[in-house]
Amino acid sequence: IHQTSTRKNAPFVSINCGAIPVSLIESELFGHEKGAFTGAVKSHPGCFEQANNGILFLDEIGELDPNVQVKLLRALETRTIRRVGGEKDIPINIRVVTATHRNLEKMVEEQKFREDLQRKAAEGPIEVPSGDLSSVEIFFHKLSVFIKRNRIQVFSAILGIVVVIVLIISITEYIKYRENVATVEIEKIEKKHLQNPLIDIKDKIKDYEKYQKDFTLEKPFLRSSKVLSELYAKNGEFSKAAIALESAGKKIEDSKEIKAYYFYIAGNYRERANEMKEALQNYGISNSLLTPKDTPSFSAWSLYSTARLKLLTGDKEGAKKDLAKVLEIDSPEFEENLKSVKELATYLIIKLNKG
Repeated sequence: IHQTSTRKNAPFVSINCGAIPVSLIESELFGHEKGAFTGAVKSHPGCFEQANNGILFLDEIGELDPNVQVKLLRALETRTIRRVGGEKDIPINIRVVTATHRNLEKMVEEQKFREDLQRKAAEGPIEVPSGDLSSVEIFFHKLSVFIKRNRIQVFSAILGIVVVIVLIISITEYIKYRENVATVEIEKIEKKHLQNPLIDIKDKIKDYEKYQKDFTLEKPFLRSSKVLSELYAKNGEFSKAAIALESAGKKIEDSKEIKAYYFYIAGNYRERANEMKEALQNYGISNSLLTPKDTPSFSAWSLYSTARLKLLTGDKEGAKKDLAKVLEIDSPEFEENLKSVKELATYLIIKLNKG
């Protein structure tokens, strides 16, 4: 999109909204002024300013915190941004491209995503079929895209024959897919809570705990574990939230990145429960799974979290080693994203050296 646009000679900046902690995402997007918060040793332009006159790619926009969604909507509508700790609006001229694996319309219904921001994000959508769809559903998705783009009526008869053949061949697989007991159970639970938005969180937890006992099929189990951990966290039960993610993380075999992410978030929950030993163990698992060469930004943040926790528990030498590893991570593609965590790491190193 960037290379074929009129802005191809202007900057292209990308940021993964789900890989950055909530406390830092606003600074990453809009920048901050010197002294705006602890560690802000100098002014820092955010992604919007860096992409001025070019294109800004917001990956995983569905992960944004509601407070940040409000400020993002204001920036899109007014074409101005204000840095954290700043007092003046800065005009911007950019094109924003977003991506998400979530169903934003469903999130709007659940009041987890702003409807006006969803309409902005849905302008000119490009749908990519989900990896958990059956072969029949993927076929119909591709078929609909083809018809919309080409609109050739000559092939309507041929396409009809192909549809019949594919339906006959795939009918057994499709029935099994739709009758998957675990998936049906999840849909029943979610439908119940969508229809009753005021139902107590404890009732939701009870439903998901019952599901966890009755069904342990891998993908549905991982999906429900993530929801269960979020419900525990909302109810202030951070230890249980961590346990839900830890048990799910142990079952993940096909994606080191997702496995590392589960243990990293579990470490956050353990830290909030003041269980420092368990938090360090989770951060350690996350660090052991990550390769800075493949996931430079996430590795840096995970190492920084580990160092900060070691510092709180009195392990200054261990903290220094992890902070040094953060400064060693280098990636031109993620240079701007790494810049913030390196600034924080440098600040901590200076603080440690001063005693």
